[in-house]
Amino acid sequence: MGGSLGEDEPARRIAAEDLERARRWGAASGIGIALRAAALVGNGTASIDRLSEAANLLRTSPAKLEYARTLVELGAAQRRANSRAQARNALIFGNPKGGTPVMVATPTAALDLPLKALAWEDENGKVCG
Repeated sequence: MGGSLGEDEPARRIAAEDLERARRWGAASGIGIALRAAALVGNGTASIDRLSEAANLLRTSPAKLEYARTLVELGAAQRRANSRAQARNALIFGNPKGGTPVMVATPTAALDLPLKALAWEDENGKVCG
């Protein structure tokens, strides 16, 4: 973590407490967000493990923007750990229901993939894009 001197340990403690509360509450999106926060103040393989767990939880949750943020952080952590192939896998995702028929009908569509996407959260908390 790149915080000011002496702030890392309190940040880790707060993130661990937040994760404990989220696990008690039991909502996948809350746990995923708390795992990402704990990973960002941690380091090493434990951070990658937490980000992987967060991505797995958020994948099927309604928190799509948080899922995307977690994939970005996971890919960055894997890249920093010299796991570049895994980093690419974490950041490439799509919709098999939509993509597979396109690839079957027009295999050269792969030249335009992966598609870029823009996602944001509006003032009501709805993911747009």
